[in-house]
Amino acid sequence: MDNILSILRTISLVDVATWVIVVLVAGFIGQFGRKFAEYLIERARRKRKAAAEAAHSQPTERKSELPSGSPGEETAGTETGRPSVDSKAAKEQAKIEKKLAKAALKQKKKTAKSD
Repeated sequence: MDNILSILRTISLVDVATWVIVVLVAGFIGQFGRKFAEYLIERARRKRKAAAEAAHSQPTERKSELPSGSPGEETAGTETGRPSVDSKAAKEQAKIEKKLAKAALKQKKKTAKSD
């Protein structure tokens, strides 16, 4: 008990006030540093989202949409080389047929497995 009292007598009010101020300043810096970091992260997210929206809204020419074959060869689409409406419909029909065939094969495997 005497050790504790001797320690308390040697601590001055200035030392206590200094430590209180240091702790308060550290808390202040920590809190506002955290808020600033959250602000920067949110700002980066908004910028990335705006860039993605801008990229989706701008028409871009893709290599898959370019006509295949030699430059002198006639394309199945219009003068610009884009596929015609008929070829799009044919692609959609082929896609549906492929899905149906896949589903039928899956069902056949399932029946064979259960037997």
